[in-house]
Amino acid sequence: MPAVLHRKDQRAAELAGVEESAALLADAGASVLVLAAPTDLPGYEAPYLPDAAEWEILRGGIAQAQEIGARRGLAVAFHPHYGTAVEREEDVRRLLETTDVALCLDTGHLLAAGADPLGIARAAGARIAHVHLKDVDAAIAGRVRARELGYREAVRAGLYRPLGDGDLDLGELLEILRAQGYDGWHVVEQDLVLESGDDPGIPLANMRESVGFLRGLVAA
Repeated sequence: MPAVLHRKDQRAAELAGVEESAALLADAGASVLVLAAPTDLPGYEAPYLPDAAEWEILRGGIAQAQEIGARRGLAVAFHPHYGTAVEREEDVRRLLETTDVALCLDTGHLLAAGADPLGIARAAGARIAHVHLKDVDAAIAGRVRARELGYREAVRAGLYRPLGDGDLDLGELLEILRAQGYDGWHVVEQDLVLESGDDPGIPLANMRESVGFLRGLVAA
């Protein structure tokens, strides 16, 4: 659930959307609501650094979203995401230090933003409530952060790779999560940009590759 929570004039309307989504998820039997904090800028191209006042507003909004989730029996897992108000490693660590919200660990968006998913996983510990698994081409990610390549163009060029085909140490990450007692979902994601004329079988082929690699790690 994306919600602009660092703008006081928008927060009430955005939280109403969180309430609606929480009701839908609870009725469907879900246990986790994944929350992200987009900026009010279009796309994911421009970096955004909340100032001290905006961070306090954001913290308050996250706390209210947690209250909404609690009323519905849902854990709220905050999702750091490239191009949002919380994307870089320092943003995530600030979130962990200044709030008690659980974390959605998205390896792809953390790597794309230059963060260390393994270090974040260790720091978050038992606060990890949901996991999104994506692999990343670190060289392309570096070009995106340097603003040499637009985000959409980068995704089309293969920023996100099938598991095992990028620079994520997935085996070590799984060991960290296992050692910390994580027993929630591992959601295998494959972010793609497909244009007219592209092979429609690419997503399924990539997902088969990812699941096969993951199964091999788990079996080992």
